[in-house]
Amino acid sequence: MVKQKKVIVGISGGVDSSVTALLLKSAGYDVQGIFMKNWTNNAPNIECTSEEDFKDAEKVCDQIGIPLHQANFSADYWDKVFSKFLSDHNAGLTPNPDILCNKEIKFGAFLDYCLETGADYIATGHYARLECIAKNTKLKRGLDKSKDQSYFLHQVSGADLDRALFPLGELSKDQVRSIARDNNLINAAFYRGNKTFLVEKVELKKPEPNEVAVKIAYVGICGTDMHVFVGHMDKRVGFERIIGHEMSGYVHQIGSNVKGFKIGQPVVVRPLDHCGECPACKSGFEHICHNLKFLGLDTDGALQEIWNIPYHTLHHLPKNLRMDYAALIEPVAVACHDVRLSRLKKDEDVLVIGGGPIGVLVAMVARDSGSRVIISEVNPFRLKIAQKLGFETINPKEIDLIEEINKKTNHKGADVVFEVSGSQKGVNVMTECAATRGRIVMVAIHAEKPVVDMFKFFWRELELIGVRVYEKEDYEKAIKILESGGIDADTIITDVSDLKEVQNAFNSLSNSPTALKSLIKVGD
Repeated sequence: MVKQKKVIVGISGGVDSSVTALLLKSAGYDVQGIFMKNWTNNAPNIECTSEEDFKDAEKVCDQIGIPLHQANFSADYWDKVFSKFLSDHNAGLTPNPDILCNKEIKFGAFLDYCLETGADYIATGHYARLECIAKNTKLKRGLDKSKDQSYFLHQVSGADLDRALFPLGELSKDQVRSIARDNNLINAAFYRGNKTFLVEKVELKKPEPNEVAVKIAYVGICGTDMHVFVGHMDKRVGFERIIGHEMSGYVHQIGSNVKGFKIGQPVVVRPLDHCGECPACKSGFEHICHNLKFLGLDTDGALQEIWNIPYHTLHHLPKNLRMDYAALIEPVAVACHDVRLSRLKKDEDVLVIGGGPIGVLVAMVARDSGSRVIISEVNPFRLKIAQKLGFETINPKEIDLIEEINKKTNHKGADVVFEVSGSQKGVNVMTECAATRGRIVMVAIHAEKPVVDMFKFFWRELELIGVRVYEKEDYEKAIKILESGGIDADTIITDVSDLKEVQNAFNSLSNSPTALKSLIKVGD
């Protein structure tokens, strides 16, 4: 019996190292994993997530069926990489710590450690290739030019490369992701409470007969997601939830009972799952079903590589619509619904209180209907965006909003007021700025029940219109608006982060006065 060659794989818990281990095991090697700890938890002012990363690596190895060990190279990393990096940087040089790490740690301390344990080879998830020419091992570029990492390995000696395997060198990143999905190795971002998200491996399940598995492209972070992030919805979502509902993606797999969809087709999800039996559903108001499940809140959502969802929630997308733009369809549909229920007429005066993402989108849809729109906002950056989009704006911190609205409407007031701020101050002024028999549309979700001046409703015969989410026709209109270029998506989208950076994305959005709509790039 031929003894299997022993390969030790550096496992990070990410898709590249996971697929590396999987491919080598499938090729017949005796594969073991080692999690390299290259940093200490007591380093001042520097966050170390090694404990969380190790747990993720454990899940991966359990799923693949290989043992996982842990080795601490933090002292080597400090002496041979970080200290040298600081010294060179202070000397005015431009060192690359990744190059140093590969030479001194991965193909130095780590390689020596593995050989001492009896390994024949080590393997990493680098996109690079090796070729033996005249008994000399030569380093070559990875076939995927966009992912080639041979440059970062150029200081590794040929003798050390003789002991290395790079199974990903012949593959593209898309192929690696496909292998991961086919073997149930997909990433998902879980909300764990206390303003914390962790990207972990989740089991990929086949879609049920009435479901479609969607390969997620982009996910937008909305105000509701931020309510989850800061802990306002912990009782509802718990601490095991994958959130996210503003999305775009492609059909990946189709349930046995599903018709009208094809593999690879671009789609968007209307994230409302109704019961079909309650009085609201029977009256044709499925979007406000008494037992409504909001996908991404009451169920797992889109912050995962593959999302299984009821097929009746899907809408087809035009092939010419960019997928990052398509992630705006859900909030645009909200705006379409709000404006439609306001019964807005051409040439009416509109006040939008709150110039955040939804407020700006409401303003754009209202303007598209032929109305005159003013946006009230206190954030200078958002005011600049609104002005860039061609809107008249008022900063109520600097100008008396009530007086200004009266001045601009010939002392009539706004025919329609959209309250989108979610603040008590916004509620206070909405009744003061409305015209006699004006319509006030409550768009925002308030963290606490606001105090409303009911006397103004009596005195001016005002109408309060509650609006919630959207209906099918709002989604179809939103798709057409985005396809036609009616929404300036480039201005609305202020930043894009990868799924692995989801924690930083939420942190930044909660602290940034300049962000409008943040997207998470989940796949290609």
